Amino acid sequence: MVKSVETAKQALVDEVEHVSYTNGDPLGNAGSYRKVLEYLYQCAINSLPPSEVVEWICNIYMTHQTDEEYRVFHDRINILATAFNDLKNHGKLKNSVTMNNIK
Repeated sequence: MVKSVETAKQALVDEVEHVSYTNGDPLGNAGSYRKVLEYLYQCAINSLPPSEVVEWICNIYMTHQTDEEYRVFHDRINILATAFNDLKNHGKLKNSVTMNNIK
């Protein structure tokens, strides 16, 4: 598990640049999905606004997706970011190096 938002961001940027076959549906690939979740988790525990988080992650994939892929990805990321944020707001997430701390 990554330990900071910046590390998680860099992992996603590297994924977009070097594992381009996952760009159309990043949530359809286990490695990409894990990196997306790590980023969303780090953003939630660091209290970043979900709307900014969603826009940043969707924008790095946008140029590699069709309009439909982008719309679906945006909706899914919005749901995940909201869920992580809600878990944080209800004391269900802890700042740790493992996601085993989701109660």
